[in-house]
Amino acid sequence: MLEGRAVYLKLTFHGVSFYAALLEDKAPIMCAELKKACPFEARLTYAKICDNEIVFQAPVSKYVVENPVYSVKGHIAYYGPKHSVCIWFGDTPSLGACDLFALLVDEDIPRFAEEAQKVWDTRGEAIRVELCEEVGA
Repeated sequence: MLEGRAVYLKLTFHGVSFYAALLEDKAPIMCAELKKACPFEARLTYAKICDNEIVFQAPVSKYVVENPVYSVKGHIAYYGPKHSVCIWFGDTPSLGACDLFALLVDEDIPRFAEEAQKVWDTRGEAIRVELCEEVGA
């Protein structure tokens, strides 16, 4: 990765890829931890408690609260107590503040929501998390 270039997460599950911009200015420690961990795979599940949210555990060794917000559609945040990455894709916001560190690319949100709805029936499948410098890479 080139210094100073935008960095995106590439999230792939069910054979479909989606992109999210890292918020390195708002969550530099979390973004650095994810960069160290990438690429990795995790088990994906549907967090029915917040309705339109999917989650997976991330191999993050250092966690510091940096950017706590109530998450909404398109937000990707870290929930420290469960070591989980949470991705919101519908109209139900989070029940509490989570550490926002990335945003789904706007044009990916409808496709992401469609695919994420299927996770309830396919929970436990793998999600692959990678870094890339441009959307579509």
